[in-house]
Amino acid sequence: MKVLRNILILVIAAVCGGCAQQGEEAGIGHVAKKMFGPSPKELVVQMFESDDPDLRRDAIERLSKKDWGRRGAYLKAYAIMTTDPAATVRSAAVRALGRAGDAEYAKEVILVMGDREPSVRTDAAVALNSIFTSEAIKPLSVRATSDVSSDVRVAAARALRQYRQRDVLETLLRCLDDPKLAVRSRAAESLAELTGENAGADARAWRQVLADKNDPFATTAPAKKKSWWKRF
Repeated sequence: MKVLRNILILVIAAVCGGCAQQGEEAGIGHVAKKMFGPSPKELVVQMFESDDPDLRRDAIERLSKKDWGRRGAYLKAYAIMTTDPAATVRSAAVRALGRAGDAEYAKEVILVMGDREPSVRTDAAVALNSIFTSEAIKPLSVRATSDVSSDVRVAAARALRQYRQRDVLETLLRCLDDPKLAVRSRAAESLAELTGENAGADARAWRQVLADKNDPFATTAPAKKKSWWKRF
């Protein structure tokens, strides 16, 4: 693992030459760092080598907010950091992968859905709202209906809105029986987005609506194309 980290640091350091020039050539040494913060290379080293989890988390967040920090070797680095000992770092890493929205890293995000910390599982479910893969359906369904944290259940129910499948509808219907209003409301919103119908948060009403349709997704309203002047 350490060898891979060192390789990534070298790879990213080479890439960072162009990234850093935008701001850091305006100053030198201490002055530049004070004005622009650590260089991308310094942040990568900080992310991997710092003993302070707050500094590791901060490095991930700084890097992933840049366009160039959501591509290539940076994503491999975030994927490694999803196994960090600190929950705050794991959360930052999975959020970074979510910002990138690259399905190549869906496996790592799905694994984080089983994290021991509810806050990390929540961030993983939120990330899967931006990373689309059929492999996410089962873990999202499990978390939406049985996770001990209502925050996780809400985030998972929201992410399921991306999948037009019958078993997803069944999962969301089960969520309508959740004891938490936030979960029921989010499940109802996801059902409405998937079907184009609106039956509130009443599971019985939704079952009736869906029973009357051969294709429950056929009535989904297509996105309206804005006129050129509205887009302008």
